[in-house]
This record gives sequence, C-alpha cells and structure tokens, in this order.
Amino acid sequence: MKNITILVDDSLALKLRVAAAQADQSLSRFLAETLEQTLFPAPSVPSTAAKSRRIGIAKGQFVVPDSIDGSNPEIATLFNAVDKRSS
Repeated sequence: MKNITILVDDSLALKLRVAAAQADQSLSRFLAETLEQTLFPAPSVPSTAAKSRRIGIAKGQFVVPDSIDGSNPEIATLFNAVDKRSS
C-alpha cells in the first residue's frame, strides 16, 4: 500500500466523510474502493436471460452425460501421462 495526498474543497471533503461513514468504512478505504470501481470496473456477468438464450441455441447439439464423474479415472490418467513427444 502507498500513501497519497489529495486536495479537495472543504464541502467535498465533508460529503466524502459522510459517504464513507454511511458505508461504514474509513475515508481512505472508501476512496480507494470508489476509485477502483469507477476506473477499473469488474467485467459484467451475462444475465440469466442471455445465458438461457445461448443454451437454447446449443440445445440438442451436444450429448451431455448424466454424470460427469464417470470419466474421472480416464481423465486422471491423461493428466498423469508422460508426454512421449518431449522425450
């Protein structure tokens, strides 16, 4: 963590302190989180409707097993196999 100093008007400083208190955070944490969310927003997650539409388009295109655990031993063998091409 790095310390930084910023200068703001008195009226803005008061509004920031109130907003931080309402968020139950220190002023420093409030400013850091607000800046991070504003400048570097997290990628949005597709809505349930968008997911359903994509699944609807693919419906019937793939065979989905009742259990994905049936192939675990085969998959473990593949992960533990020595790559003979690199020898």
